[in-house]
Amino acid sequence: MVQIQSKQERGVLANGLRNFIPDILLAWAGAYLFDIGFLGFIGILIALQCIYFVIWLKTFLWGWFLFWFSGRKKMANHLEDYVYKNRFPQPPEFVGDIDDYFSEVANDQRVQCALRVKAAIELGTMAGIKTAGRISMGMQLHFAYEDALEEYSRRFPPRDHDEQ
Repeated sequence: MVQIQSKQERGVLANGLRNFIPDILLAWAGAYLFDIGFLGFIGILIALQCIYFVIWLKTFLWGWFLFWFSGRKKMANHLEDYVYKNRFPQPPEFVGDIDDYFSEVANDQRVQCALRVKAAIELGTMAGIKTAGRISMGMQLHFAYEDALEEYSRRFPPRDHDEQ
C-alpha cells in the first residue's frame, strides 16, 4: 500500500485543528462571559492545554505504576498461557524481540497454517495498537510478551550444546 507523507501530514494537521475546535469555543465563551478580551481568550486556551497535560501525565504515570506493580505479571501469565495452549514452537535461544519471534513463526512453512495465522494476528494486533497511538500500551504488551516468551521457553527441555 502506498503511503504519501504529505497526505499523512495534512491529515494529522486537519485532525489537530478539528480537535482544537471545542477548546476555541470554550475559550471564546469564557472570554466573552468574563469580558476579558483577546488576552483572556489566549490565557484560557493555554490553561486548558495545561489542564489536559496534567490529566494525561497523571493517567500515564498511574498506568505505568499499575503495570509494574501488578499488571505485568498478570498480563505475562495470560500471554504465556495463550502461547502454550496454541502450541507455538519453541523459541530460538536468541531472539531480537517478540515481533521477531512471531514473524519467524508466521513465515515458517514447516509450521501449521492455523498457527502461522495466529502469529500473524498477534503481529497485527501489536501493530494496530501502535497505529492507534497507544504507544504506552504497546510497550507494556511487548514487555509482558517478552516475559511470557521467557517463561514459555522453560517448558521445553534444555538445549544440547556441543562442547568443542
